[in-house]
Amino acid sequence: MSGEPPGTGYWTRDRTHFCRPIPALWLGLVADGTSAQAYAAGAARIGVCDGGGDVVVRDGWIFQRSRPLDPSTFAERERAAREFLEGRGWEQQLEEWAEIRPGLAATCRRAVQVDVGGLTDAQLLDHLEAAEDIRREGSRQHFQHHALCALVGDYVLACRGWGLSDAEALEPLVGSSPASTGVASHLERIAAALRAAGVRPDTLDDVSAAGAEAAAALDEYLLEYGCRPVDGYGIDHENLEEMPSVVVASIVHALDGRAEPLPEFDGTPIRVKVPSAERPRFDEMLDAARSVYGLRDDDGSFVSTGRGLLRRTLLEAATRFVARGQLLAVPEIFDMTPSEVKALLAGRDAPPADQIHQRFTARQLAAVEEPPSSYGEPGPPEDLSLLPEHTRRLTVAFRAYMAMRGRAGDAEELTGVGAGTTAYRGRAVVASDADDAFDRLAPGDVLVVAMTTTAYNPVLVVCGALVVEEAGPLSHAGVMARELGLPAVLGAAGAMAAIPDGALVEVDPSLGSVRVLERP
Repeated sequence: MSGEPPGTGYWTRDRTHFCRPIPALWLGLVADGTSAQAYAAGAARIGVCDGGGDVVVRDGWIFQRSRPLDPSTFAERERAAREFLEGRGWEQQLEEWAEIRPGLAATCRRAVQVDVGGLTDAQLLDHLEAAEDIRREGSRQHFQHHALCALVGDYVLACRGWGLSDAEALEPLVGSSPASTGVASHLERIAAALRAAGVRPDTLDDVSAAGAEAAAALDEYLLEYGCRPVDGYGIDHENLEEMPSVVVASIVHALDGRAEPLPEFDGTPIRVKVPSAERPRFDEMLDAARSVYGLRDDDGSFVSTGRGLLRRTLLEAATRFVARGQLLAVPEIFDMTPSEVKALLAGRDAPPADQIHQRFTARQLAAVEEPPSSYGEPGPPEDLSLLPEHTRRLTVAFRAYMAMRGRAGDAEELTGVGAGTTAYRGRAVVASDADDAFDRLAPGDVLVVAMTTTAYNPVLVVCGALVVEEAGPLSHAGVMARELGLPAVLGAAGAMAAIPDGALVEVDPSLGSVRVLERP
């Protein structure tokens, strides 16, 4: 890869979403700008001065550059921010989502139930385009809601002003993200049926044979989660349905460790630490934060399902292309463009198989040498005091929220931000991805990873504690750790290299530290 920067200014590589080069097919599918447009529209709607930035893809790696504030937008953003805050505009957006969600969920379920192997090429092409529509609409909803997270940042900033720590501020949010713990709830239903039947499964067939209740619970679980990528945001990552051993391991873990119900929400222990005159404001801000806290995982599930549907459909197309000599190997379909795939399904010509293979080889080579994490030097912080009152409040809050999604600790000391209060000791499994984790993870192990996504949810219900390099208290890993009661250290820079695989480690969230106690 060229060592030249993507352009002038300060560019950072997206390490939160993509840990390897993105194949041409996925780039082609997301290049319609749906996500960026929805993100910008959502920010504008509530008056946040953060409409995104510039994005460049080099050899499959994504680099981003922030755009400076645009003074010409300040007046309109201030009007939107005032209306949003004074009129509780988030309630309208949540009502809109409540109306849209059932139809989108029904569309997803119908698409997931389609047997792609029984479709003709023409029907498979139609199904591919339907999956594109689901992914596109899911992305539109997900990214236009993103700015609402400013309410969480606003609440945390207020708590800091009242002398509360971030950990204290986040504690009352637990239980307000049911989508985050949905996997655990589904697995517990399967486990309950197996306990009643006295069955400990070795295969999915064992689960289905345990009785009608267990079979129905398994079918529902796979219908809801099977068609979602397990370890990343791209379509080149495996779906859960492709990993039966992962599903069985999750079920066995649920069988061995009966899930404890989340405690009833009670903000009183934190509320009493707030000055009495400020408690009504605390109540109002906490209520707003709780109302949007779980939205990211909820609407994000439709993005995941859309990606999974695309992958499932493309794998079926690839199998046919290989059989016809139009492709050398199934995984190489991800190095075709969307138009090339559609051309073959429509019976038209596309580049020869050896040309696609060359692209595949080039992408594999690009993954060997990771580019720098950034180019250029960051400029001075923008002067947000120039913003009008209401848009300044929301913009500062949104940036605080974003900062809490990816806070880095001290690599030498192996520290980060803790989630939870109880220290935990266990065997470390240092995993490159979710598939790798489940190949080796035993219930109660400490999972050490570079990052997590919603696709990791089936993995997280198995481990005893979590250490993540790229994470913060409001990252996916942070939300999941709190919702599952999982001790975690987030933003532990250098953990993947510093912690030997198989070592006995202590994860102490109260100190935000990880210690290696015994090396293998």
